[in-house]
Amino acid sequence: MNQRLNEEKPAFHPDHSRISPTAKLVAWWRTFSDIPYAKQVSELSDAYQAVRDMLDPMGVDPAQTLWGAPLLEIRYKSLMREIKSSGYKQVLELASGIALRGLAMTADPACAYVETDLPGITREKLKIVEAITGKAANEVRPNLHFVEANVLNMKELDAATAKLDPDKPVVIVHEGLLQYFSRAEKIQATRNIKAILRRFGGIWITPDFDFRETVAEWGKVGSDAAGKMLEAIAQATGRAMLSEAFENEKEFLAFLASEGLEGERVRQCDADMKVSSEKTSGITPDIMRTLAQGLHLWKIRAL
Repeated sequence: MNQRLNEEKPAFHPDHSRISPTAKLVAWWRTFSDIPYAKQVSELSDAYQAVRDMLDPMGVDPAQTLWGAPLLEIRYKSLMREIKSSGYKQVLELASGIALRGLAMTADPACAYVETDLPGITREKLKIVEAITGKAANEVRPNLHFVEANVLNMKELDAATAKLDPDKPVVIVHEGLLQYFSRAEKIQATRNIKAILRRFGGIWITPDFDFRETVAEWGKVGSDAAGKMLEAIAQATGRAMLSEAFENEKEFLAFLASEGLEGERVRQCDADMKVSSEKTSGITPDIMRTLAQGLHLWKIRAL
């Protein structure tokens, strides 16, 4: 699997909306966890059918991909943990998909949350929020906002951050976005995020920087089904996932420094985290250990 991943010719379709359907795969995986609203979101978005549509042509049974359930649960919960531990009360989530993290966090009236994504997925999310709450999505809470924005478009990001208090720092988060980007897109996204950090202060937290040097380790998770799943995602998105990842941590940190940023690596899965999908997904203890040991977040600040 990994040899094909590393050698395939990079392909990056210019239509970023083709990435959006992967949110349905994530939504389905999350139904095996205790993440707030996960089961409602999956049902309302018809996520399982979208997963079948993506995987059936590759001959992959969705049940063969359930190693992704704890991975996505750990990722979600680690971001929640780090947002809260930052002490900052303003959050800008990029490419937020249909996770509804903002709906969960704004139960705290002191937390201001802006969820952004492309128009299609945002419109679908608004309908889901309305179905869950019985209210118009942007009227559910005064501290929760849904805005159409592409991380590569600074004008759209400015419209999103206009919902925030410019005198307070912001936490910028995203998960499952940059893996689909070309190197040029990664650079542009980084510069746009840096501009926001310089304006507001705060921190950028993401698990999205994977390294080609360590991708080989993931070949041990899910065996051949994992490779077929990645091929299915590449066909659906028109993008060669991970093909333009940074070579290793050293290259990545040098890139951050060249952009006036510094990064700190932290483990996603700590001793206090309860991973409910470990049992419901039927994942083996060996794979669970691989996930727990290998998953990290990056906490990035402007110098």
